[in-house]
Amino acid sequence: GFLKAGERDGFLKAGAEAERERDEARSELTQAQLKADRDLTATRNARDKALAELEALRNSATSDADQLAREASEARAQLDAMRKQLRDMETSSQKQSSALLALGEEKRKVEAEHQSFSNKMTDEMVARDRQLGKALADLETLRAKLDADTSASETALAEARQKLAAAEAREKGLERDLDTLRRRLAEEGNNASESLENERKALAKKLTDAEAEWTRASKEAEQAAKMALEQALARARTDSEAAIAAEKQRGAAALEAARQAAEAAAAVADEPLVLPPAVAKLSEPLAVVLARMWGTAETHFRNGACKVFRALREERALVSIHLMDVRVQFDDFLRRPDDKQPKLSAFLQAFNSLPEDMRFDDNTKAELHLRSEELRHDLWLETEEREAAGRARLVAIRGDGWLEQRLASLERNFSFLIQLEMDRFNTSLNMLLDYNSALTGDAPEGMLEELAVEGGGDDAAGDKKSGKKGGKDDKKTKKGAAGPADGTPGRSALPVDVLSCVLGGGGDVKEKGGKKADKKKDKKDKKGKGDGRETPGSDAGGGDDNITAVAAEATTALAQWLPEAFLPPAAEDGAEAGPSGLHEAIWVQAALATSRIGRLTAKGGAARMLLRSDVGVVYDELDQWIGTRIGEELSVCERVIDLSQQAVEDQVALTSDWVIDDGVTLTINPSRVLLEPPPTPPTPVVVPLDARTLNNVQLEGLHTSLQSASAAEMGYAATADEAALSVGSLSGLLMRAAAADTELPKEWCAQADTQFARVCELLDPDDTGFVLVSKAMSFFANSGAGSDWAW
Repeated sequence: GFLKAGERDGFLKAGAEAERERDEARSELTQAQLKADRDLTATRNARDKALAELEALRNSATSDADQLAREASEARAQLDAMRKQLRDMETSSQKQSSALLALGEEKRKVEAEHQSFSNKMTDEMVARDRQLGKALADLETLRAKLDADTSASETALAEARQKLAAAEAREKGLERDLDTLRRRLAEEGNNASESLENERKALAKKLTDAEAEWTRASKEAEQAAKMALEQALARARTDSEAAIAAEKQRGAAALEAARQAAEAAAAVADEPLVLPPAVAKLSEPLAVVLARMWGTAETHFRNGACKVFRALREERALVSIHLMDVRVQFDDFLRRPDDKQPKLSAFLQAFNSLPEDMRFDDNTKAELHLRSEELRHDLWLETEEREAAGRARLVAIRGDGWLEQRLASLERNFSFLIQLEMDRFNTSLNMLLDYNSALTGDAPEGMLEELAVEGGGDDAAGDKKSGKKGGKDDKKTKKGAAGPADGTPGRSALPVDVLSCVLGGGGDVKEKGGKKADKKKDKKDKKGKGDGRETPGSDAGGGDDNITAVAAEATTALAQWLPEAFLPPAAEDGAEAGPSGLHEAIWVQAALATSRIGRLTAKGGAARMLLRSDVGVVYDELDQWIGTRIGEELSVCERVIDLSQQAVEDQVALTSDWVIDDGVTLTINPSRVLLEPPPTPPTPVVVPLDARTLNNVQLEGLHTSLQSASAAEMGYAATADEAALSVGSLSGLLMRAAAADTELPKEWCAQADTQFARVCELLDPDDTGFVLVSKAMSFFANSGAGSDWAW
């Protein structure tokens, strides 16, 4: 039936409302796209800013790393120079030790063959020591003279400074006068301008003269000070060279005299020897005892020193091996595998899972950029964790206590060398005292009642053999008993045990080398026994300088035999008491022992500093390795992100496989393809075109247009049999298609309005005003050659 006019208007209004809603939806979609574009632009700007900041941080870190590398190179060069100096000093020390051993062997041969010649050599040594003391006094006098010259130079410099100060004061006075005249000129005005100008020129000339005088005075003062200083340095240099030349001449003369004396003694070896009355008091048994005592002391000193030197060489090898092991193990730790490759593989799989058509969309690009940033965050987080693990490993290496153990072992070795010096001094002291007692006749076989043996009584020898088992009272006798009435501080059969006084253990344990004690300590530490408290000699912290403490203890023990404490006995007749040969010999031995202990202390301190420096350089190098390794890993992470973001911008997939080798190298393997090749495109089907008749593709497009217009007009999507269009809508749709759709036949596009009206009349012969879509499609499908209608 026919539709009423109101229903038709309703359909038209519904279609217009649908068109308006569709336009609003399109407007909202456009606004949403613009907003998404703005958000994406802001995200890209933030990313670019972060990348710029990262690049700045990377440049700063690179410059800091270069600076640290240059400083490390300079420190390493200084360390190599110090090591070379130490090796030269060790070589010189070995040569001196060899020379001393050869001299000792020759000395024993001479003493064994010529007992009487020892007295003469002793006198010559005492004279030589006196000459050395005189040379030292001359050097002190020369030093005092140099100090006086320096003081004179300083006085001249002070006078020059005073002259300069006076010139400056005079200049300031002239400046004040000039300021006064300027104020006067300002007060008087322009009337006296010419006269004031003349005065100003005169004052300016005076000021110029004063400045020239000040300059001349300063130059004269500087020249005078420089000349005085050069003269003082020249006098000091001349005096020093003269003193050194004189000392060399005296040493050469003394050596020549000793050589001649030795040759003369060798020439008269077979002649009968007549001893003076004083020498005749020395009995042959006592001479044999003293000779054996000195030989035993030399053997003990040589064997102990050789063991310590061997222990020091072992320490050096142990330190080198340990530091090399630390370097190798730490390098392996930094190169350990990581989890970057699984994360990269998962990213590549997700990146390539998107269809190729979606890669051109801006939202898809934003999503892929976000995934790239998430991958960067994961890779950076893992790299930072590896860096934290490396720092923690380095802190553990620094605090494992190995350096403190090595320092403690080094200190014990040098402390034992100081103990050997104390043993040698004690033997020399006993020999001098026994020899003097035998010559003076007070006690033909030595003052044996003054010997203070640890333990006392007849059990002293037994206690010495059984070890140091004495109680607290025994420690009081280690530094000797009270001296006799002649001023002797007190003798002891055993030397002062400076090791037990400071380190808490005896010297006999350390005589076997410094390494056995370290091995026992290491075993104890590995077992984890004990209450955690350190023994007095362990030095687990490595902070206290036990070498200095041992040296101080030894110096205190030797101080009682120096001239300030070991005084000669008073004369009986009230005359002035002079030093005897015994006192002078003991003074010389104590001074030599103190000097040698001072040298050992200095060498021990230098060895401590060198060990700390070597270990510190290695630890700093490990720290530099961490920075270099982390920088390389971060560089690989950034290269991965750059390549992935470039692929996003190029709108392509990542077809080749990416592999991170050993954490610092990115390898792109083109032979392994991640994506399957695209399928073969279908064979194109050629649809025939006719100038008047519609083919299947054109009929399908026309059917879709008619269905959409019907749904818009009816307000709902009807079925294929019920879908209908008004005649006006059908006529307008056909005219719009003919005017805009280029896929229709040419004859359609060339028709006039009357032809489309004729088509509508044929489709609606009953003038109902509506046409079914199915009827219209049947009409156009059958139109053409052989039908009742044609364009």
